[in-house]
Amino acid sequence: MKEKLPKLELRTAWLAIGSWITALILLPSSLEVTIAVFIGGALSSALSIWVLTRGVGLVSWFAPLWSPMALAVAGATVIAGVICLHQQDARNSPLTGLIQNSTVARLEIELLDAPRATTMNTPGGRESTGLVKELSGNDSSTLSGDPHHDSSSPARAGEGAHAGEGTRAGEEARTGKAMSPGTQKKPNAWLANVRVQRFSQEGRWFSAHQSGTILLSGASIRNLDAQDLKVGDRFEVLAKLSAAEPGSRSAMWIRPQTEPEALGRNEPSSFQTWVEGIRSTFGTSSQQLPGDAPALLPGMVMGDRSGQSDELEQAMKDAGLAHLTAVSGANCSLILGFIALLLRSMSLPRWVVVLGCMLGLLAFVFIVYPEPSVVRAAVMGSIAALAVFAGRSQQALAALSVSVTVLLMIDPLYANEPAFQLSVCATAGIVIIGRPLAALMARFLPDWLAQALAVALAAQIACLPVLTLLAPQFSTWSTVANIVVSPLIPFITVLGTLALLLGALSPALPLPLIWVSGILSSIVGAIGRWFAGLPFAVLEWPEGTPGALVACTITALLAVGLWSVHRPMLRALLITGSAAVLLAALVPLSKLVPVSVGEWSIAMCDVGQGDGFVIRTGLQEGIVIDSGPDPALMDQCLKQLDITTVSVLFITHLHADHAGGISGVMHGRTVERIYYSTAEPLGLASNEKPGTTVIEQIHARSQGGIANVSWTVISPESPASTENDASLVIQFSIRGWQLLATGDIEADAVQSIIRSQPDGTLKTNILKISHHGARNGGTAILEAAHPGLALISVGADNTYGHPAPNILEKLEQLGIPAVRTDLQGLVLLTINDEQSLNYRSVPTRTRIE
Repeated sequence: MKEKLPKLELRTAWLAIGSWITALILLPSSLEVTIAVFIGGALSSALSIWVLTRGVGLVSWFAPLWSPMALAVAGATVIAGVICLHQQDARNSPLTGLIQNSTVARLEIELLDAPRATTMNTPGGRESTGLVKELSGNDSSTLSGDPHHDSSSPARAGEGAHAGEGTRAGEEARTGKAMSPGTQKKPNAWLANVRVQRFSQEGRWFSAHQSGTILLSGASIRNLDAQDLKVGDRFEVLAKLSAAEPGSRSAMWIRPQTEPEALGRNEPSSFQTWVEGIRSTFGTSSQQLPGDAPALLPGMVMGDRSGQSDELEQAMKDAGLAHLTAVSGANCSLILGFIALLLRSMSLPRWVVVLGCMLGLLAFVFIVYPEPSVVRAAVMGSIAALAVFAGRSQQALAALSVSVTVLLMIDPLYANEPAFQLSVCATAGIVIIGRPLAALMARFLPDWLAQALAVALAAQIACLPVLTLLAPQFSTWSTVANIVVSPLIPFITVLGTLALLLGALSPALPLPLIWVSGILSSIVGAIGRWFAGLPFAVLEWPEGTPGALVACTITALLAVGLWSVHRPMLRALLITGSAAVLLAALVPLSKLVPVSVGEWSIAMCDVGQGDGFVIRTGLQEGIVIDSGPDPALMDQCLKQLDITTVSVLFITHLHADHAGGISGVMHGRTVERIYYSTAEPLGLASNEKPGTTVIEQIHARSQGGIANVSWTVISPESPASTENDASLVIQFSIRGWQLLATGDIEADAVQSIIRSQPDGTLKTNILKISHHGARNGGTAILEAAHPGLALISVGADNTYGHPAPNILEKLEQLGIPAVRTDLQGLVLLTINDEQSLNYRSVPTRTRIE
């Protein structure tokens, strides 16, 4: 029996495509460009209408092409008009001139959301506008060091199937919760979205009403507790204004020059107080639940993720279940389904059912809070319900296209948000390839299992291009994990929401429902942790444009292949081809061929229990500091960094964990100079001595420089008594940033250096922690150098106990964020300018094999 698949309404898809592309292009553009596009679109729309209404002569030959083109132009024109209004409002703002000139002004502001914790870089003891944020686990997404980049982060991208349904996580800015190398660090800065209500200029106050993002450092809020600040709090503050990134939600960055002065709080309405009471009651009752339920249930029901630890969050991400831990489109769908089922069981008319669904969805949105992700999900659910009411439920793709356009009309900034992109992709995947995929699987599996697999796979396949751009990794067990937990989600959502509502009547009334949904959510947490702990839970994916192209190829091949019902040979060929591309991406490209790591300035290689650092001096050139214990690992890192010429190889001392990989550095590369420190000869093997390489032992006060990198050797002054204390201690200057490399120098030698150096000489932005964080390295260097970021090169599961607890405790006490190769793998630092850098980790083979 031949498969019969419904026809898809593809024409309306062009409406959404035209709208979305226009929003992406025009949001960062100028008002003049937007006006030009709007006028051009209006003229083109008029021409399209004229062509479609005439339909005669040569024009009629191309009639099938004019319809989708007209829809695309119409969508583009409408969105251009909306963006034009937004940009005109921004240009007319009385704050525009102050923002453009980075003026210091006195402001009256109101908090729009609770402050988000972060850590602020204070390089060399000087407060910097740059933010240094901590990475966790094997997260390979870029975390910006510049506040201008602290917008919605793609870090939640590795969420697997249904990730695209959109979560609150996708809307939130990265909080910067710093995962200290062993303990949780206390933040020293906070970010918050605010509304500038008034500003003062020349002694006069002017009304403004413009949004911005404020950076509250520890220095600027000495007498305030940021964690106690609430939505609606008002302050007066003297602050410096600067422009935000074009196309971002925030119009400006606000950096206080004085401590904000509290002016009081805008009291919430009775309805807001009632909603907050319901949420508070539910959250408090959830804290009595077992397992991970106290953290997961509030997120799964009402979007409150505040109780989730970094460890749980990372486990859910690795398992591809992070999308379940916050309110999403799935919640709205389940609520609508439950209300519809309840009303239909009463034999009510269809219009009553639809009206009841809309009212129920509206109530749910207000209780959860009408944030962007929730509004987006509600709009999509509403349009789907209207499609059902109109008797056109088969037109799912048309409903999706209309919802995308409507949402972009409401807020064009959705186009830039990863959660919106993933939401649309996941829904489109289920609509386009879910049905044919289920039909294909039904040949070999029971219908119920085929349907479950098809939905999960379709969502993940469609989201793959966006996911790989956001985080170049692949959650191997995501589909299976989603299928395993899928029977639990409807009960958690519906029972949890009912408990939330019943809490308004009595705190005791919803307890049975909270316990049932809570136990189920704890099972979800246990399943997520189990899948995250399986081998190959997260695999590396090619980064950047190549990775996205590979993902798009897989998606396109599968989509065309699955719809080629009447061409079995073509279907088999395309599906097999997509599988081959996927295998090639996960195996040869990530295992056999080094994947490009993108832009970087400083690299800390994952060489196991040893040191291996690289400072970039040119396109394929760099300075290498130590070579680790294993030539193969060092060679692999340099290949991944695309280093073919080593201008200088510094060997801080001749212990094997620093000099054992020298042959790996030299393999297939030009090494121009080798500088080292020891009382012994360098001792290169005969087949490793290139005739053109200069080999020289150096001491304190040696200086040099290449390209934009200069260095000064601080130690050793004279032959040391131990090999560790013979380590080269070098201060590097890289485009205005200081890196202090310390080898394996121990505490007594560090004290000698501190006594011999003028005050402030050891101050640095980035400190390489001595001796892999061993106890004998001491903590005095941490106070003397006062870095903004610490680097610890250490082997996973080493038997030495590195890094030592006293080092970790001192880092936490001083508020110094640290990254470690045993946790993050290869770590890349990118210097943007003299005030900001960002850093990210790249999962390495030692992490996944």
